[in-house]
Amino acid sequence: MKRIFKFIVNFPKSVIAGMLAATLVFGYFSGKLEVDASTETLLLENDKDLAVFRDVFKRYVSPNYLVIAYTPKDDLLAPSTLEKIENLSRELEKNELVSSVISVLNIPLLQSGTSDLSELVKHVPSLTDTDINKTLVRREFADSPLYTNNLVSRDLKTTAIVLNLKTDEKYQSILNERNALLNAKIDGNITSEQKQRLSTVNAQFKAHRDEARIKEHAAIEQIREMIAKFGGGESLFLGGANMIADDMVSFVRSDLATYGISVTLLLVFCLWLFFRQIRYIVMPIFICVISVIWASGLFGFFGWEITVISSNYIALQLIITISVVIHLIVSYREFCITKPHLSNRQLVYLTLRDKASPSFFAIFTTVIGFLSLALSDIKPIIMLGIMMSASISISLVLAFLLFGSAMALMPKLAPVRTFEDKFSFTKHCAAFALNHSRAVYAIGLAVLIFGLYGISKLKVENSFISYFKDTTEIHKGMQVIDTKLGGTVPVDILIKFNKPKFDEKAAKNEPKDEFDDEFAASANEDKYWFNQHKIDVAKKVHNYLENKRFVGHASSLNTVVKIVERITQKPADGLMLSILYEQIPQKYKDIILSPYVSIKDNELRFTVRTLDSDDALRRDEFLRELRTDIANLIANDNASVQVSGAMVLYNNLLQSLIVSQVDSFGFVVLALFIVFCVMFVSIAGKIVFGYISDRNKNIAAYTMGAENRLSIGDKLKNVNMGYFSESRLGDISGALTTVITGVETIDMMIIEMMFAGAIQTAVMAFFVLPYDMMTGLIILVTLAVSIAFNNLFQKKTDAVTTKLTELKLQLHTDILEYVQGIGVVKAFGRTSEAIKNVTESIKKSKTGFFAVEKTLMPSLLVFSLLLKLGTTAIIVSALYRYSDGAIDVEKTLMLIVASFVVFGGFEIAGTMQRMRGVAVQNLDTLFTVKNIQALPEGSLLPQGNDDITVKNITFGYGGKEQPEEKLFRNVDMSIPKNSVTALVGYSGSGKTSLCQLIARFWDVNSGEIKLGDTNIKDFAYDAFLSNFTFVFQDVYLFEDTIKNNIKFGKPDATDEEVIAAAKAAQCHDFIMELPNGYDTVLQEGGSNLSGGERQRISIARAMLKPSSIVILDEATSSVDPENEEKLMSALDELLKNKTAIIIAHRLSTIKNADQIFVMDKGNIIQHGKHYELMQQDGIYAHFVGMREKAASWQV
Repeated sequence: MKRIFKFIVNFPKSVIAGMLAATLVFGYFSGKLEVDASTETLLLENDKDLAVFRDVFKRYVSPNYLVIAYTPKDDLLAPSTLEKIENLSRELEKNELVSSVISVLNIPLLQSGTSDLSELVKHVPSLTDTDINKTLVRREFADSPLYTNNLVSRDLKTTAIVLNLKTDEKYQSILNERNALLNAKIDGNITSEQKQRLSTVNAQFKAHRDEARIKEHAAIEQIREMIAKFGGGESLFLGGANMIADDMVSFVRSDLATYGISVTLLLVFCLWLFFRQIRYIVMPIFICVISVIWASGLFGFFGWEITVISSNYIALQLIITISVVIHLIVSYREFCITKPHLSNRQLVYLTLRDKASPSFFAIFTTVIGFLSLALSDIKPIIMLGIMMSASISISLVLAFLLFGSAMALMPKLAPVRTFEDKFSFTKHCAAFALNHSRAVYAIGLAVLIFGLYGISKLKVENSFISYFKDTTEIHKGMQVIDTKLGGTVPVDILIKFNKPKFDEKAAKNEPKDEFDDEFAASANEDKYWFNQHKIDVAKKVHNYLENKRFVGHASSLNTVVKIVERITQKPADGLMLSILYEQIPQKYKDIILSPYVSIKDNELRFTVRTLDSDDALRRDEFLRELRTDIANLIANDNASVQVSGAMVLYNNLLQSLIVSQVDSFGFVVLALFIVFCVMFVSIAGKIVFGYISDRNKNIAAYTMGAENRLSIGDKLKNVNMGYFSESRLGDISGALTTVITGVETIDMMIIEMMFAGAIQTAVMAFFVLPYDMMTGLIILVTLAVSIAFNNLFQKKTDAVTTKLTELKLQLHTDILEYVQGIGVVKAFGRTSEAIKNVTESIKKSKTGFFAVEKTLMPSLLVFSLLLKLGTTAIIVSALYRYSDGAIDVEKTLMLIVASFVVFGGFEIAGTMQRMRGVAVQNLDTLFTVKNIQALPEGSLLPQGNDDITVKNITFGYGGKEQPEEKLFRNVDMSIPKNSVTALVGYSGSGKTSLCQLIARFWDVNSGEIKLGDTNIKDFAYDAFLSNFTFVFQDVYLFEDTIKNNIKFGKPDATDEEVIAAAKAAQCHDFIMELPNGYDTVLQEGGSNLSGGERQRISIARAMLKPSSIVILDEATSSVDPENEEKLMSALDELLKNKTAIIIAHRLSTIKNADQIFVMDKGNIIQHGKHYELMQQDGIYAHFVGMREKAASWQV
């Protein structure tokens, strides 16, 4: 491609001259491009119903015809109307396309004459008779089974003038031969000679059709002129298949011009809007025009015809062509800006190279998409796929040739970037996507749901009337015919009578007389075919059809039967029909009998016209019901039913669209998969399988990490508080962060690469070993030596990686300690010492990393060298055996290729094996934390609010092993339910520790604490803690909104409940003063609030949690004096019907308690109410005195 691009840039004039010369050739052939809008183009290629349709068309008298729907101003039977019909008919009969004209003037009026059938057949009345009774005629038109809602509308205001078209014998002969060959092809019985003949006949058919089409178009235009001449302000509409096909050709040609011009004008506007430079407007349009000429010339050269479906190929080609050219223009303009030092031809060359691959793959995949249409059974869709594939391939080649050569001839020009500078829509979209990802997902999901809902509502339907605009003559004519004259789209129902069953033996043994032969000979005459059984079948099927919804008019043998019965005033029988069949003139027989009876085929035909304009018509369902219902109707009549006609064929076409779409989709997916596998066997493999692997690995890693974090978090919740005193915070947080992150990422990668690499090599070896034993042995020996060497160095590697993990945890601890204690460090001026500790820890970690690298590198080099030696051994072995004639060249090449692949995975696995110690140490650390000893728990659930009993407990933070350091010894306490108990004492007296024991933050060394009659150790831990609400002196708030912090104890709380709790806790006012109110996001620990504000929010949180026991640990210590009274009222409300334990130093908080325990050095030394304790000379009275004295201080 580089040479081609260089040629384009260096010889642009030669390229353009060659392109223009070729354009002249293609332009010549584009003039030979034909349009085919016949109904044949809308039929399935291999539809078996098509063979039936052609057979029916051949066997029954069904000439092609045009219909003029005439709605006169005067009465239908008025002399002026009849005169106009006569004059128009006379003029129409002169048309070279028309063989005869049928109108109300010359149809047989079977019900307007004598009631004697034998007399009637001698002279069938018509409107041309001078003695015709128009009253009877009017009555017949209003209620004739043959003419009402068929030739004459039910309201007698509209009539049809039928123009029977001349039969082109040559065309019919070619058509019959072609149809016979096509039927053989459909049945799969066509021979090679017949295939060649079919090709010849198709060519003859096309040539004769094109010649006949010219004559037909002229004749139809002449008919239109006649209609216009006789119109005189009256409604005259022309209809019929031939007229529609002729008009469709005009529409297609008009659409080609309209689409082409419209798209071109739109492209000119867009190009000007984007680039604002003449060269970037003229050149793309020039390339598009040349591309269309080439494509059209190619289609004309191959004799491909444009159909209704493929008529928009020009618009599609222009769109795709312009997209390629715009990519080239944009790339060229970008290079102009980023590489201004390059010459114009260098910029063009860079542009062509830059866009070659993406443009090729884009067009190539589009070609595959269009080629998938070739899997359809619909010829126009097949041709659309082929034509579009060819045209866009041409567009790709011409875009590069003409853009490169044209731009190489032009001077370098700085791009105008007006549009790029002002167009910010994409930037807003990007910003919206980044800032509102959930909204994007929500919109996408909504669109997806809407799309799926829309897909579920899709219906495969085909209404010919809706193909055309309301203003077109076709639509108007079809609408009148559909609503006034019994429908438009025909359906044929064929009832074939089976031969009667009889006993051959009995027939042979039965004696014959002289009348038998005479009777047998007579029975074979056509007139004796009619019998009562067939009449009955015709009646019930016809009646069913007349009552069937969406049927406009039905005609059959029963139509004649009804007429005969109305004439004779008695039921029709076979004899009457035989007389009628034998004596009626042939021209009338062709109208009322021949189209509905095939005596030769022992068959009845029912012709139905459906109301195509009815929106409720579901054609596939209608046809299925028709088949099923009629089959059930004649189940006992020794006959079979077959449904044929235009509606069946077009319905098959529509239904096949669904199948063809599925086939096309499958083909596209398969083709693209094969293409990408071939072109990107390594890249695509890595992308696809790498993505799947990474996705599954990440999901597994995330799941494992999340489960471990949850498991450790759940375990830590049940661990006694001593664990946190004895363990470094860095070890705990490191296990939850660094170690688990390592397990999620590094460990998963190590495990994945080890297993993947080992499996890859094992699979390769498995396939190579039976293919070539020598190579297989080399692989096995290389693997064995490499594994042995790897294990030799593994212990040393594990030791250094273990040490590295310990250093990383120590570093984490030191950094965490430094950050948390930064305030104290600054307050005491010890910043340099603290930094020194962190720096020392970083140096140790760095040394650990170097130790790992120092250990790993030599072993990795040797390991890699061993594998490379194995690769070399395979290559040398293969070449030696090839030179010796032991193996052929193909096997040699295969072994050489395999040598470069077989050890690749194992080399990666070996590298990861060295890092195994990191994974092992991470997992060991993780298991250590996960296996910490948790508090044992029971399974009972607390039953509401109960008394709390502390009975003879002994406890020390050192545990049972250090009895001399006990905080509590033989302490007893009873707290009745729904009471307020205050704990008072100096700092360090054990108040908080006692509350923590009651809440089971610790377990007592001896004695027991009961809730009701149950030891608290027997309760399920989570259920037990749910009964407690805590308000601590040191408040911790989460990095979340204020609302969510208050809702922490009751996640399902409403906004109203949150606000009520905040108001009660005296924090509503300051919350509302914040920028975002309750939605204000707090910093970690609530550091952007004052201590008092944090404590009031924690009190609001406590008020919201539904629990029976409340522990307040200096809850009002940070509350302003002016808010204390209100807050105390709020606390009184909080503590109603709850058991409360209050630790406080403020007299206002404790004096109203139901009981007060005074503690000193872990012992309860006083107990009673406030007034009782004040009468005693003890710590409490002294404590209260000190508080009162402090409260009286003034500044």
